[in-house]
Amino acid sequence: MSSVFKTLGILLFFISASSFANCLSQSADVKLINHSISEGSYRFLAKSDVAKVLDLSDLNFEDYLVQTKQQITALNPRANVPCPVNNYVLNQQNISAPTITDLVKPYQLTHANSDKVVLLIHGLTDSPYSFHDLSAFYHQQGFNVRTVLLPGHGTAAEHLRYVDYNDWRALSAFAIEQSLNDFEQVYLGGFSTGAGLILDYMFTRKSLSPKLSGVMLFAPATKAKNSMSWLAQYIDYVPFLNWLDKDADVDFAKYESFPINAGAQVHHLMSDVYPLAKHHITHNVPMFVAVPEHDMTIDTAATLDLLVQWQRKTPTPLTLVYYGERDNANQLSAFENVKLVTPQCMPKCDDQLQMAHTAIPNAPSNIHYGEHAVYRNCGHYLADAKKYNACKVTPNIPASEKTPLAGEKHTLFQRLSYNPYYSELTNELALFLAK
Repeated sequence: MSSVFKTLGILLFFISASSFANCLSQSADVKLINHSISEGSYRFLAKSDVAKVLDLSDLNFEDYLVQTKQQITALNPRANVPCPVNNYVLNQQNISAPTITDLVKPYQLTHANSDKVVLLIHGLTDSPYSFHDLSAFYHQQGFNVRTVLLPGHGTAAEHLRYVDYNDWRALSAFAIEQSLNDFEQVYLGGFSTGAGLILDYMFTRKSLSPKLSGVMLFAPATKAKNSMSWLAQYIDYVPFLNWLDKDADVDFAKYESFPINAGAQVHHLMSDVYPLAKHHITHNVPMFVAVPEHDMTIDTAATLDLLVQWQRKTPTPLTLVYYGERDNANQLSAFENVKLVTPQCMPKCDDQLQMAHTAIPNAPSNIHYGEHAVYRNCGHYLADAKKYNACKVTPNIPASEKTPLAGEKHTLFQRLSYNPYYSELTNELALFLAK
């Protein structure tokens, strides 16, 4: 009987807590957040059966979009929660009253008379929402835009317990090849794991279509910052040990909880990508890369090393936007085909480099992740409930990458979730695309 009352109590809590809630207001509802952390309310799939990976063999891209949206609606526990976001991407799809499903689903923005496309692949635990700002930019530049939803994403963090990185590779290849078939000029863009998948695609092909006109990589997954991340592949086999982090998952666009299997799978992918010495690369594809010097997720030094190896093997046009001290990336500026841009450090960086891994693709105006957004990334305080709650609601706290220096400098800070130099980024992207 006590379990019945407990279930009834949880049900009544969510009826009262969400009667007037939407995806944005839930981000600052500390009562809801704490309850979600303890109960895992949004951590688990809406259906107990594990979702199967879509069979891509007979799908075209439009069918893929329809079936993926259906899967999100069936499995995301907050799929139908109203999400009052009004932005360019939604307007182009004629979505006037969006739900969370509309914000996390993959989409296509079209130009009737354009034969060029940018295909965008999101990062681990993310969704296509992470590209809403850049999608608007690319579309306004005259490009068709396509996005995908990597298997295990857009539903609930539990889904990542059952995914294999080869599923991500298969979807990436499907979307790339569909785009090469449908358009004459194809650019690929990826954030973090999505960028790693693009590199993996390039490294595992003996030849690439001449339609592939360039790649744009934002904080690409090359090697984990945490030197012990390789252990995830072994810890994942320990019974009853399934999670590295159990957070509230009130971020509608990204999982906050983190299954061990997710770390294991991205480790496998990065092991395939880095170092370049294991690959026989002769592809001369122009590259645009943006990285933060003090990235606490990906080892930026490994990314720079990969780019140096690439330039030595296949000197190809490269634009590197480096959020850090120019001197620390000068090994690349020595190559004549490399354009090095340091927007954060003109003329010199201060002692606290703010750019975070999570920040690069988001504009300051982003309603969910931007400068004046309600949502805050406070996962670095999960072990300290008092600081975690304070981080969620205290007005005007600073934003930074979660570096040790930030912890020393600020009593309380949120992880930076938007790019203060976003206009400089898009200016450089426009120059890259115009070549």
